[in-house]
Amino acid sequence: MLKRKNIRHIALSAMRGRKNDTKLLLFVIILVFLFISLSQILLASIAKTDHVRRTDLYGTWQVMFHGASEEKTKALRKEIKDASLSVLPIAGYTQDNRLIASFDDKTMALGNFKLKEGRLPEAPDEIAMVGSGNDAELSIGSTVTVKYLSDHTLKHYTSSESILDQYAPLYPYLPLNDMRIVREFEQWWAEKGGSIIKGVAGYETYPRNLSECTALQYRALFAQWMLRESVPGSLAGAYWTEQFGKKTTSNDLIGYEGITITIQRLMREVSYYGDEFGGYDGNGLEGYAKPWFTKVQFSKEYKVTGLIEPYEERWDTEGFEMPSAFVTPEECQFIHNAMDAPREKFIELPPYEPQSIVLFAGSPKMASSLYEQGLPVYEDGLTKRFKISKLQKGFGKYGGYITGLDREGNEVSLPYEGEGGLLKVEHPYQFRGYVYTTVEQLRTGTFYYESVFPMPIPTLSADKAYASNEEPYRINRYAYPPDTDIAVQLQTVMSVSLSAVSFCAVFLISLTQLRRRSKRIALTRAIGASKGQTVKLLAWETWYQLAFGVPLGLLIGFILSFIAVKIFGASYSVGMVFSIDVGALILGILGGVISVLFSMALSGLYAMQIPLISGAEKAPKKISEKPRAKLRKRKKMTRLSLVRREITFNRGRSLAAFALSFLLILSTILAVFLGSNSFARWREIVYLPDKPDYVVRVPYRVSKTFLEEIMEEIGSITDINRIIPYHAGENLSLMCEELLPKSPRLTLEYEKNPPGQSGSAFSLTGGFNEALNYYKRDLYREPGMDEYLDPDQDDGSGKPKVEEVTSVFVDLLCFDFDLYPAVKDFLEEALAEGDVDWERLTKGETCLVLSPLYDDELQSSTNRNDRHLFYRDNGVEVGDVFLLKGHTQSVDEVEVDVLTRENKVEVSGIIHYFPDRGFWPLSDEPKHLTLISGEPLLKSLYHLSGKRMDAYQSALFEIMSQLFQPDCMGKSYFCLFADPKAEGGMLDIAVHQWAASHGFHVTDYRMANRSLYTDAQSSMLMTVLLAAGVIFITLTILVNTNQSTAEANKKRTGILQAIGLTKKDFLVMQVHRALPSALIALLLSHGFVAGVLVIISVIFEGVSPRVLIPHMAETFFWQYPWTIHAALCILFVVLSVVIAVNPMRKVASESAIDNIRD
Repeated sequence: MLKRKNIRHIALSAMRGRKNDTKLLLFVIILVFLFISLSQILLASIAKTDHVRRTDLYGTWQVMFHGASEEKTKALRKEIKDASLSVLPIAGYTQDNRLIASFDDKTMALGNFKLKEGRLPEAPDEIAMVGSGNDAELSIGSTVTVKYLSDHTLKHYTSSESILDQYAPLYPYLPLNDMRIVREFEQWWAEKGGSIIKGVAGYETYPRNLSECTALQYRALFAQWMLRESVPGSLAGAYWTEQFGKKTTSNDLIGYEGITITIQRLMREVSYYGDEFGGYDGNGLEGYAKPWFTKVQFSKEYKVTGLIEPYEERWDTEGFEMPSAFVTPEECQFIHNAMDAPREKFIELPPYEPQSIVLFAGSPKMASSLYEQGLPVYEDGLTKRFKISKLQKGFGKYGGYITGLDREGNEVSLPYEGEGGLLKVEHPYQFRGYVYTTVEQLRTGTFYYESVFPMPIPTLSADKAYASNEEPYRINRYAYPPDTDIAVQLQTVMSVSLSAVSFCAVFLISLTQLRRRSKRIALTRAIGASKGQTVKLLAWETWYQLAFGVPLGLLIGFILSFIAVKIFGASYSVGMVFSIDVGALILGILGGVISVLFSMALSGLYAMQIPLISGAEKAPKKISEKPRAKLRKRKKMTRLSLVRREITFNRGRSLAAFALSFLLILSTILAVFLGSNSFARWREIVYLPDKPDYVVRVPYRVSKTFLEEIMEEIGSITDINRIIPYHAGENLSLMCEELLPKSPRLTLEYEKNPPGQSGSAFSLTGGFNEALNYYKRDLYREPGMDEYLDPDQDDGSGKPKVEEVTSVFVDLLCFDFDLYPAVKDFLEEALAEGDVDWERLTKGETCLVLSPLYDDELQSSTNRNDRHLFYRDNGVEVGDVFLLKGHTQSVDEVEVDVLTRENKVEVSGIIHYFPDRGFWPLSDEPKHLTLISGEPLLKSLYHLSGKRMDAYQSALFEIMSQLFQPDCMGKSYFCLFADPKAEGGMLDIAVHQWAASHGFHVTDYRMANRSLYTDAQSSMLMTVLLAAGVIFITLTILVNTNQSTAEANKKRTGILQAIGLTKKDFLVMQVHRALPSALIALLLSHGFVAGVLVIISVIFEGVSPRVLIPHMAETFFWQYPWTIHAALCILFVVLSVVIAVNPMRKVASESAIDNIRD
């Protein structure tokens, strides 16, 4: 029996004796693990680089709880596991609503705050400010004064019940049937709208008649009447009241540890007269109601020790205030104590309840799970809240709108103004008056205002947070987008694919080698080796192959990965991070090892089945003797005939070699094709439409001088390469009674969504000419229809005559050809019909019409690649005259009035698609019709456009236009294109800060554009790596197959040498054999790819065979790297010939005798 040691030695000796076979199998194993490590490391590095770039811009935190109480902060500490948690206690709010916070040891890391200058505060009188340092007041070492403000608004005094409580002494002497009170009150009720008060949003404030009021509603209305009118009112009997609504302010000062705290109280004074009120000395009862609210404030001076780079403009905070400065934890506690100190003297004050901003994060893949972990803590006890839109006003004040629900469940928005944490909420469209509240009451739903109620908290989840991140409990969508697992998916695909390739390659090679070793294996069995010992022999050989191949392959993969990361890093503005996902790499290695072991095991099973007689001594086949045929004259043998006979003689080997050649060229072609089409989505969404990095929207059309100033300011922002300015009139009404029957696109859209339905692009308009002539102005608009009084039929009944004229909403774009002359070239190149008279177009007399391509689902496209798939609408013709209407809204206390103006414009040219790249904004999902003309046309339709507003006015008008005044002043847009190599974080800050300084809105496409490009790079890299693995392994097997074929045919080669064939003849024969095979494989591979693309185009995309070739050329092969494709095809042909010729060169160099004997 052989010992284990001897078996190991025999395995080593056998491997040394089969050097070529051993090297071949070892080379394949090295290749497998080289590509496993290379692919895993590169994909992990790309994912890590993208993660670092995102967290560098948007913070490392994954979940934020803004405004968490102490109880909820403690609950989060218990609930959140396996994550890093940072608590930023809110020290207080300044007078201009800036938030001051403290920090802990994890704050800088989770927030990824960047300390540009100086250091963090260490002493109580030190502070670190958020700012650029351009302001002298924010320089290191300077002194700043912070005025802290805390508003203890008692929620009890903001509800109708509290109003009733304040005037409780009146109600026993206020019988509901007292006619004097009822008459006075009903007179006030009638002045406010009669039997019904209808607000702008169309909701009812109270019941239609006072008689329908409940006792509580009646008392609430009475209290509001008394408060808001502030006039004396007669009571039943002989009782008299006066001074209702008078406010008294009280100021007190107290000292606290070296600072002076000011306490300002606002109270409502009430006087009650008459015997029934006490009547002592005939003076009645005078005094104050309880305080309405109390304001606590004090000031402190700090020394600036550090400047932190601005970050709030980039973070996913949706208007939730973030810290503008940081103090030490000890100073934060001092501020809290100071805010609570006045309670010793003013017992009506509630305890000061400090809040915190809680940030927490785990591994990059834990964002959703962490959100779900902390969600029960946030939802505990919280059922309703108001939405708040913040609007910075300046001078210590700010404002905006709060949104709640009316009695019918419709959303309604109310304006507010604030100072510090105190908000004054008004209801200007129902009654005059206001109440005070705080941000906390709005967010917790504890605020109450007549007819406006908090909105229910929606059912929350991580998926919903990614879609709508509106709550104080938020997920960091920017740093951890929902598709961050794409790298994991790519790594998994690579591991599985390479494992499958390695299995096939190792199994094929080992099986081939075992077949050649069948005699030797049978010999070892013949001299006494058992099956178990044979298995051990093969196992030791496998072990040695893995022991040498795996470490060597991984090492080479590491080295190549490091080099590739350095090379690819040049395309990233922040460089590329070398990263190893240990878990994914181990799984990839295990998959490769298992596939090798499994393939070797299967080939070992074959070895176990080798019988002794068939392996060591094959009995010679009995040759049946047949009568020798009469010799016939044979044709002269040529090289080609010899090649054909060789292929016939070695049919199996020849087919295997051809299959490997076909696989080799197919993998190469697919690598180029799929690698190029990895960028298809990026090309479609970003490159072809020429999508900008930023779009700045101004809610009104700016004046000419202001436009030039804006262009100059944007041009001064570093790394902005190109700017496209334009003005827009959105949702103009175009009379389409004549156009509708001619336009199949509009007809189809009209049938699917006629006027009156939600989202319809059509409306019914009345007889506007008569109204214009009679009233000199336009009028009044209901949803989907304009109504005008007909002067000929006005009988005093107030019933308007309605003349239904169909109109369709269109957009009008106006470009400044002086500021951006290149737009002329884009438009002229895209013209399908007509011509352009630029002078008339600039004056607004003519227009170009973009009538985009469309499909059965009414999706629009200006992409040239879609012209064979989409329809073209030829309803609009050159020379058509369009009648346009623009609506300007004005808001008063009762309704929205609409002033409508009209103008006519002639169509001079038509555009359907762009012949090359698109032109933004015309390529941005265009509507059914978009008009391009001059500014005078827009001015004639929107007479109030062409303004200049300051930042506050602009931001306020932005909100007003969304609520009540859409499109009434036009809009101005600025498309900004950045340098691809620009440092994104600083550029984002610069653009957002500039826009905020003017009150403009910024839509940021840069990160989304970059993400699409990065995903395409990752996909291309995965395709190339996978194809490279397949190509190199296939190439190795092909070389081995040709080598085996040449060695197997040595006897035949020797015989041919003996009859006179030279070395040159054999080499030429190999060329004759390899060249047609390579060309056929090349043709078949191209035919295979073309067939797949034809099936996809015809069956799945419905392309007509008539336009199949141009469609495929433009869709699949637009900007295709044909040079690389052709070079690789030529290389394949040359390589196929070299692989076939090289083995024969060695065999043909030997003598005929040596070849015959072998």
